[in-house]
Amino acid sequence: MLFHKKGDPRHCLGLPATAAEAAEQKSKQYTARGAPHEWYQEELEDFLEKQGWKNAKAIHKQRFRREWRFVAVAPISDKQYNYQIDDGPTITLVLAPAKPKSAS
Repeated sequence: MLFHKKGDPRHCLGLPATAAEAAEQKSKQYTARGAPHEWYQEELEDFLEKQGWKNAKAIHKQRFRREWRFVAVAPISDKQYNYQIDDGPTITLVLAPAKPKSAS
């Protein structure tokens, strides 16, 4: 039986992560700004897949804003992702980790 105590990982009992588990990236919430106004959820899903994003889900457009929120695994670890879209005029699509909602 393995026990796990939350808190300082030096004082936890259990098995260490394998190299494969440590290398596995986890899904995070991201915000996409600058997507073409005409895009639907399917277009954003296709775009993310072509750029190497994995497990994109929970894609929804923010009300009254021109941004999308989604959960996915990024192709590489970075703080911000910039893509040029040649869909008529060149558009810059910026993907960044979503800020947590403020507690009010």
